[in-house]
Amino acid sequence: MSYAPPHFSWVTEHVAGFAFPALRENLDYLVNKAHITHLITLCREKPEHIEDFPSLHHHYHPVGGFTEDDLDLVKEIVDIMVDAESKNEKSGVHCQMGMVRTGTILAAYLANKNKVDGITATKQLGKLRRKSLVEGTDAEVVRLYAESLGYS
Repeated sequence: MSYAPPHFSWVTEHVAGFAFPALRENLDYLVNKAHITHLITLCREKPEHIEDFPSLHHHYHPVGGFTEDDLDLVKEIVDIMVDAESKNEKSGVHCQMGMVRTGTILAAYLANKNKVDGITATKQLGKLRRKSLVEGTDAEVVRLYAESLGYS
């Protein structure tokens, strides 16, 4: 049996966000139902049973919260998603609750994909995924990331 992790939702056909996949059944859902091949972990805890899914590429980037000093990390993570999408592969990103850190990365991804400024990307994410919370410092990180791409 498999079922989605809490707060699972797609923001594009290739990228999903969700809360920590705590159970083996969550990972089974991600791999065998959602067909995600790249799992991006933003919290310190790593999902158990990940070794049971050899087709799943695990990208471990533990961060307590994003700041302006993390723009290179944001770029690195979004590049993983963009590269996977270019190969028609799917990515899933999560933190503990699937709301703040996950939302920051998803908004940055949307800025890149849709070639929009950070404010627009954050608004787009809000319409696609109500569980995401991107405000304050996190919104500033998305704005600076989009600006670094030339979208301001």
